[in-house]
Amino acid sequence: MPTAVDPLSSAGVQIAIQSGVAGAIAVHTLLSDGEDGLVAEFWANELTRRSRQHAVWSAEFYRVAAERFASSFWRSRSAVALPNAQPAARLEQKALPAPAQGLRLSCSLGFADAPCIVGCKIERRTVVTHSASSDPVAFLGETDLPVLLHEIRPGMSAAAVFQSWMRHVDPSRAFTILSWTWQRGLVEAAPPDLA
Repeated sequence: MPTAVDPLSSAGVQIAIQSGVAGAIAVHTLLSDGEDGLVAEFWANELTRRSRQHAVWSAEFYRVAAERFASSFWRSRSAVALPNAQPAARLEQKALPAPAQGLRLSCSLGFADAPCIVGCKIERRTVVTHSASSDPVAFLGETDLPVLLHEIRPGMSAAAVFQSWMRHVDPSRAFTILSWTWQRGLVEAAPPDLA
């Protein structure tokens, strides 16, 4: 795994800011009687995630350059040397489900516990994992995504999901989150026998 940012990517300032914010929250958590092990796990996960993401992004940019400038310089940099590394998924814009459409959680979706930034501290929270996403997700903005997804029962209509979520978020936010989860395949159409 790369241990340094590729200088051609011009991402050093962005990574420095992200590391500074995450580092400040880690220190604040430790000074607020946070668990050393939890903070260490968070920091290790954060470094691994950023390193992997940077390598994938850089390789994609270099792949585009290699298509235009067919030289070994760009080709050698366009290969990602990480196991299971994939370029960022390109989302298909698919029509949202009809209100009566039965839904279910994707078979590729899972839940796990992981350290996350919550406000200005690191806490262990439930996160959503999915085969199409390289990173687990705990929150969409300030909305706890696992709480919403746990409310979906196989065959529940899109309208019923929407109504259920409005106990937690306003209608606009419920629509945005349903769209986000549908487009990324976290929520999918239920088979007819479940609807």
